[in-house]
Amino acid sequence: MNLHELRTLVWKSSVDDWELIECLGPDAGPSYLSAVIGSGSSLEGVQCQLYRATYRPNISIGLAWGLSHEGEVRDFERNTFPDEQCYPTILDLLWNGSLVYRYEGLAVDGGRGALPYPNATYDTTTDPHNPVLLQEEVTEEEVGVWRIAAALRGDEGVFDRKLDQAHFVILRTAS
Repeated sequence: MNLHELRTLVWKSSVDDWELIECLGPDAGPSYLSAVIGSGSSLEGVQCQLYRATYRPNISIGLAWGLSHEGEVRDFERNTFPDEQCYPTILDLLWNGSLVYRYEGLAVDGGRGALPYPNATYDTTTDPHNPVLLQEEVTEEEVGVWRIAAALRGDEGVFDRKLDQAHFVILRTAS
């Protein structure tokens, strides 16, 4: 299986194909997927992926997500959420526990949901110094993977509402 086939298998899978392993709370163990925050003498701590999932038909395939950079606030042009704070987050695709692909995401509405990170397209023909946003785009694959992560946590409805609120244009992913 090559990377393209792996990515296609994952985004086209069903939530029932996955086993969720929560790695947060007092009774949960670690995800063993961590990031050191800060550097040198300004070490701030360690953050971990909060969730892992194993693909039941082939346990060599896994997902990990929940690691975010809350201090690094991002804006996107058409933020329509009650809480406008957004920050980057990631969803990792794993093969035999090794990172093989990373999906960038955006924790939106103050962290109440996570969506694929959009690519913005702008019109610069009128005024190159003041580009006008045309649309924010995400791929069908990105939506599928982030929807699975949300559904595993029981938040699929929240994901779909947040995706609708974001007004992203969803681009078809070539198979």
